Amino acid sequence: MSASGRPPSPTPAPERHDIFRTLVETISDYAIFLLDTDGTVTSWNRGAQRINGYDASEIVGSHFSRFYPEDAIARGWPQKELQLARRHGRVEDNGWRVRKDGTRFWANVVITALRNEAGEVIGFAKITRDMTEKMQDAAKLQESEETFRLLVLNVKDYAIFMLDPHGHVVSWNAGAAQIKGYLGSEIVGRHFSAFYLPEDIAAGKPERLIQRAREQGSVQDEGWRVRKDGSLFWASVTLTAIYDEHRQLRGFAKVTRDMSERKRLEEVEASARRMKEFLATLAHELRNPLAPMYSATSIMERAPEDVQLVRANLGIVSRQLRHLTRLVDDLLDVGRIAAGKLEMRRSVIPVREVISAAIEGSMPASRPRRSASRRNWTTRTSMFSAISPVLHKCCRTC
Repeated sequence: MSASGRPPSPTPAPERHDIFRTLVETISDYAIFLLDTDGTVTSWNRGAQRINGYDASEIVGSHFSRFYPEDAIARGWPQKELQLARRHGRVEDNGWRVRKDGTRFWANVVITALRNEAGEVIGFAKITRDMTEKMQDAAKLQESEETFRLLVLNVKDYAIFMLDPHGHVVSWNAGAAQIKGYLGSEIVGRHFSAFYLPEDIAAGKPERLIQRAREQGSVQDEGWRVRKDGSLFWASVTLTAIYDEHRQLRGFAKVTRDMSERKRLEEVEASARRMKEFLATLAHELRNPLAPMYSATSIMERAPEDVQLVRANLGIVSRQLRHLTRLVDDLLDVGRIAAGKLEMRRSVIPVREVISAAIEGSMPASRPRRSASRRNWTTRTSMFSAISPVLHKCCRTC
């Protein structure tokens, strides 16, 4: 709106044309120029000069094939582009182009056919953009991705593979083939529950792991897994959800390591601890009968003429020897059980004899030094106090 309140007058057409021409000529990020119907350059802008290296005076009047490598010229690609633009209205191409100094650059090219009111082609508009830097970045990214892909494919210590959102295997590496025994052609497309024990599948463990990874982003697990041949191995597993830039779930990355050797070493260490505990218990049990035997032999040495006393103490020695024999037999039975050569059978044990033997074995250690203590052993309470711990111990070891 002008100061007088009237709308501004429209810009005359020639002036608008001059503005547009000035705009095109001053653009430096794109080479924008015109070709006649034969492909001869008829205009040139600042961007074309910067990208291609020619001044307008050097290139206007030359054929645009001058920007193409020799192999493209030899196969007639410049003329082919004009034919395609004439037929379809426009053509877009990416490829190498040549600057004035002979260096090459990667170009994105759009050629548009220009038609008059009668629909006849009167020339072409050609827009070129230097995409060398982006092409190099894309090539580096592709090279990096290819290097990473080869790295993953050739790692043998870890099974690294992808699952789709439903848990089906979509990729397979050398480590997966070595650890699990499947070739890629045998396992790709199958559900990853094929690696789990039947009881884990029945309990829904694979589905639970996927759900946890979906909710938490990543989940770790250790347990038995199944190889192709049916053998088991102890696995350490990491399952990670993979999302795209729109937070859409693309699948899961699964990394599995065979930890069977570590598991075996842990079991060996646990077995060694159990063996130490067993030997300590065995030493204690073997030492117990020695005290009454030593006491009985001492009594017999002091009173060898007392036949009744000698006979009673010989009975103690005999019973304790039988107890030692049973302990040794039990030790041998343990070895037979471990080797699977011993059959276990239930039998009735006379508790009275067990109690009597326990009392007899504990008497030397608790023999009184004073007569008052000797009288206390005759009471029901004192006897129970002596027998009760033995019974408790028998119950725990039975």
